[in-house]
Amino acid sequence: MPAPKTKINRRQRIARDAEIGNQTLRRRDDHLLLAWIEQDRRARLLVDGDLRILWMNEAARTDIEAFPELSNRGNFLALSDGDAHAKLVALVRSCEFDVQRSICIAREEDGHVIFRAQRITGSGSGDTIGMFFFHSATAATVINSLVLQAFQLTPTEHRVLLGLAEGMAADAVAEKLKISLDTARSHIRHIYQKLSVNSREEMFRRIRPYLFSA
Repeated sequence: MPAPKTKINRRQRIARDAEIGNQTLRRRDDHLLLAWIEQDRRARLLVDGDLRILWMNEAARTDIEAFPELSNRGNFLALSDGDAHAKLVALVRSCEFDVQRSICIAREEDGHVIFRAQRITGSGSGDTIGMFFFHSATAATVINSLVLQAFQLTPTEHRVLLGLAEGMAADAVAEKLKISLDTARSHIRHIYQKLSVNSREEMFRRIRPYLFSA
């Protein structure tokens, strides 16, 4: 004999319908969020503490194939160098909920691959870690293009700033850009004026927020 249906009053029915509506909205929001992250040009992944890939966007799939140091081995993120791989495992297992941790791994060709990760759920090897990675050269282009926009630098001032950010002295910047030392120094003065600074140390402090924005 079927169990009798439980009668609900109007208030309960309104609450039930509201919860159904909220669940529908949450599903829609989740779908939109995933669609947005999928289109992000930065490589993003969800991994566990053993680097098992739980999800990744198209940029991550592309970059894993493009970087010879990285590979997808049976749905596990792997680095070709054993020591580098161990560092990445240590990174994800040491992640905390409120702190984003980073490491950089030297590339075989040039620059570094920079990994940033933060814990989302759990602890130990059965957790979920949000991670993104990028090439240091790509990051420098993005970072300094933001500085160029923010402070209205000219293309040459932009290139001079890149040289200064790499630790070059004025003469090294002049040689790299094939300009005279006096011209390089003139560009540096203009950069300082536009950034409202008086030294290289102040310049680095001035552009630091844009470094983190990238």
